[in-house]
Amino acid sequence: MSDLNLNKINQENIDLVVRNYVDYYNSNEDGCWTYEKAYKRIHQVMTIEDSECFVQYDNDNMTGFVMGYYKEFDDLKAYFLEEIVIFAEYQNKGYGCAFMEELDVELWKFGMLHRHSPP
Repeated sequence: MSDLNLNKINQENIDLVVRNYVDYYNSNEDGCWTYEKAYKRIHQVMTIEDSECFVQYDNDNMTGFVMGYYKEFDDLKAYFLEEIVIFAEYQNKGYGCAFMEELDVELWKFGMLHRHSPP
């Protein structure tokens, strides 16, 4: 890991995110994703009100992405982590931990007080 940075998932990079998603799940998790189904899933999450979805790059290489959204409660604002994917060639190299640390920095900027991750 040399030059990690986060970018929001948007219309300019969603195609590459979707292609990598399909490749990862179909090659490593015995999935049967099509481009259309994966696009719909990712687009649904990224268009939820108060969503924050990021892609991680090491130099120019996409290493993975996270999708989630804020929920407002009477006493706190929480970020619900819907999904994190670190692509196979980047797993067990610290990218996931680095991603979560950087994600927390980004979320705190927006007043997040609690992050809920799936079990």
